[in-house]
Amino acid sequence: MPCKCLASVYVTIYSVPTSSETQEARDFFSRKGVPYEELDVSADPQALQRLRELTGQTDRPAVIVDEQVFVGFNRSRLESAVPSLF
Repeated sequence: MPCKCLASVYVTIYSVPTSSETQEARDFFSRKGVPYEELDVSADPQALQRLRELTGQTDRPAVIVDEQVFVGFNRSRLESAVPSLF
């Protein structure tokens, strides 16, 4: 049976711990077997500043897949932006 190998991507979740979208993003990447780095913007001032620079806001999580920035969690946008993962 042929191997379905995933392309190598780097995923970072700038998390807002109280956000349901943050939990959805964690669950989504975990179910897909895609490793990610999570940066808690409530505990890390540098991560908060970077989130502001990337998105212009701080109240929603951001998901970074390689160089692509996704504000909030949107499953269909993530799947269509990186089809080789899914």
